[in-house]
Amino acid sequence: MPLAPLLLALLPTSQDEPRVVERRFEAEIELASERFRVVGSEDEAREEKVLPPQVRTQADEIEIVDTLRSEEAGSEVFERFYRTVATSFEVGQKRGPQARTVNAGLEGRTVVFEREREGGWARRCDDPEVRPVQLKRLRAELDLAAFLPTEEGTEPDASWELPAELLGRVFAPVEAEVRRPRPKEEAQKSGLNLSPAALSVPLAALLAAPEGHLTATRLPDDEEEELPCRAKLEFRVTSTHDGSATILAGRAGEAQDELALLYQGTGTLAWDPASGAIELELEGEARLEETFSATIAGNGATAELEGELVLSGPLRFTASEQSGS
Repeated sequence: MPLAPLLLALLPTSQDEPRVVERRFEAEIELASERFRVVGSEDEAREEKVLPPQVRTQADEIEIVDTLRSEEAGSEVFERFYRTVATSFEVGQKRGPQARTVNAGLEGRTVVFEREREGGWARRCDDPEVRPVQLKRLRAELDLAAFLPTEEGTEPDASWELPAELLGRVFAPVEAEVRRPRPKEEAQKSGLNLSPAALSVPLAALLAAPEGHLTATRLPDDEEEELPCRAKLEFRVTSTHDGSATILAGRAGEAQDELALLYQGTGTLAWDPASGAIELELEGEARLEETFSATIAGNGATAELEGELVLSGPLRFTASEQSGS
């Protein structure tokens, strides 16, 4: 039997009373470099450098309120109010990383999502400060009901498989774009001036097309808990990314880059069929492995670079869904 429909949790009890659902997503990731080395050669000279320890930490907090507003029964139209959209991160050398907090320009805005005939989603916002490129990055399918069991998952110890893309959605409710660095007229006179994707590309973009498995196993119900139905989760998802467009940080030259991302761990899923409330908790490990090479010409000489960067560390994630007022 197929998974619950996208807007199952939003279906109104009557045409006059639209259903309101509040959702919250929080994620933390703390990555530190295991290896970061670069080998450079120019003519007969060859030099290997071990670069200083790097860090990449990120904390996301997103709160949304979805309201179904259908002019006719069965249509898929809903409003989403972005109450909180905050991302804080540190990236760079461990001894002095760059720190920043952003909100994606969406806080306090309402976006209308409408299903198109082709199956995609149209998005519109009446706020003139919200640009079309921002709307394109907004995921529509964020309901946690997609994690709930099918018929074969109703008995204790029964298991069901879930698509890896579900994790991609909830890990990154707001998609991120990869910006190509602007070309620089002159190369820097000092420094390697590299921009590895593991440090420069948004994590949401690195997890754009996840593969792997997400397995849920039913646990005995506990009527004393607020959310009596429970399941344990195991996940292992991977994704690859070609960072050759960013590795040279805007300098002229040719580059090749391969990055592999891995998220794996365990968690719990809890829900209450009566109220429709759902909670999801995940924790585990994240790992980014990147290899790159580049050829740079300048000042009458040609230099070749190759290197690798490996980052790893803990990952924590929570999500919740409940009917609003």
